[in-house]
Amino acid sequence: MNPIEPYQPFQREPIQFHSSSITSSTQKEAKEIKIVSKEFIFDNAPFPTCHASTIIEIEPGIFMAAWFGGTREKAPDVGIWTSIYRNETWSIPKETVKHDGMPFWNPVLFKMPSGEILLFYKHGPNPREWLGFLARSLDSGETWNQEEHIVLSNGEKGLGPIKNKPLLLEDGTLICGTSVEDQQPNICYTEYSKDGGKTWERSGSIGPLYLNDKTYGIIQPTLLQTNNGLIMLGRPRDNLGHVWYSKSLDQGLSWSLVEKLDFPSPDSGLDAITLKDGRHLLVYNHTKSGRKRLDVAISNDGKNWTHILNLEEYIPSPCDVMHVQEKKEPIEFSYPAVIQSKDGRVHITYTWNRKRVSHVILEEI
Repeated sequence: MNPIEPYQPFQREPIQFHSSSITSSTQKEAKEIKIVSKEFIFDNAPFPTCHASTIIEIEPGIFMAAWFGGTREKAPDVGIWTSIYRNETWSIPKETVKHDGMPFWNPVLFKMPSGEILLFYKHGPNPREWLGFLARSLDSGETWNQEEHIVLSNGEKGLGPIKNKPLLLEDGTLICGTSVEDQQPNICYTEYSKDGGKTWERSGSIGPLYLNDKTYGIIQPTLLQTNNGLIMLGRPRDNLGHVWYSKSLDQGLSWSLVEKLDFPSPDSGLDAITLKDGRHLLVYNHTKSGRKRLDVAISNDGKNWTHILNLEEYIPSPCDVMHVQEKKEPIEFSYPAVIQSKDGRVHITYTWNRKRVSHVILEEI
């Protein structure tokens, strides 16, 4: 890779944003979660917009993040960028998967037990026509092999994890939550591999969601592992305005009918993890529409959630409103990715106004 030359910072007026701890009615159950640190992975970049970050822990205290960046989403100059967090500092971003006249989308990082790092991503003009690819690194992300086109055993195109990290089951099966947008209503399924991503199978279709004689699409699932099965949560479509839920009792081969949870979520990506103590943590937008706030919730069963923390929220002043209307700048906190590190802390990355990627560390819980 060629080193990136110095570049000019973004020039933008300050706008007020807020983050705060939320006192929960189930505080004893949920414990208190505080923000340890909050920073941007980069302050300046050679691309004007970015989106859809992902994060892994390479080894204790060392992390890698990736996202797509370019002129704008869908632009032909969009590539996949990465940065390494070492000694509490993020490295200068580098274009790991270089743009080639067709946009790249939604990278997903995953570290195998062998130490091999998998980088999944999509390539194509739009989410209805993209294809899934997989690159591998054996040296902690310093170099990557030739990318592989994901192909299912029946010869169909594969997509890999559409936004969120896969799960590695006890039997070595790598299972990815996947969705398609080339049919209406949108549906999900899982793709899974028993040989480290060399060959792939897929589950049956999951969704859509049927509610009160209406049909709602579902996309971008996140997977949770429990003592009695797998749980899938995801992004709602068609103005549903709530997190959707499904469960599998056979390691992801088949899934229950999709349900609407009594928990708000707009048409925007979310992510979740199963913590070391068995509880589940969700990062999402706590609203039925828009992306002007980002939040954290906790659950014992993956189905009943308690809102405990607000990471970001835009509260406009009169001057801010005028500024946003005149400049037409986006206000968006979205597409979180979340992991728990070896030391028990929770690391979250997310899109900050399509200009930067934010990194938040929550205290051990």
